[in-house]
Order: sequence, then structure tokens, then C-alpha cells
Amino acid sequence: MKTKCKHVMYLNCLVQLRKTECPMCRANIEQDLPDKIVNIINNNSTNDRTTSFNSFNSDGFNNIFNS
Repeated sequence: MKTKCKHVMYLNCLVQLRKTECPMCRANIEQDLPDKIVNIINNNSTNDRTTSFNSFNSDGFNNIFNS
């Protein structure tokens, strides 16, 4: 996924973020992301990162971008 700040991030990296900001330039990317990814990131900020990442199943990509 390419953000408005022109950085490319893979889904497996996005779902591990703890803030809705670009890890490269710190720009706010919340509006660039589907709501389901924003929810995962928000959960990461309050939960253990490993738990949130492991709960993201192999069909997660299709479920997020095709809903």
C-alpha cells in the first residue's frame, strides 16, 4: 500500500504498527487506511503486539480490502 506521504508499506507491517503514523516520516496515515487496519493498530497500542499480529489470519488481506 502506498500512502499519501509516498511511502510503501506491506500489510504484514501495517498490522504491527502501534500508531496510525508512517514509521518513516511520522505523517498521519489514518485516512489512507481501511477502518479494519486502523482498528488493529489501535488495538496494538493497548495490547501485546504479538497477540494482535497472530490474530490476523491468512485471509486477512482479502477480508480487509474487499469488505
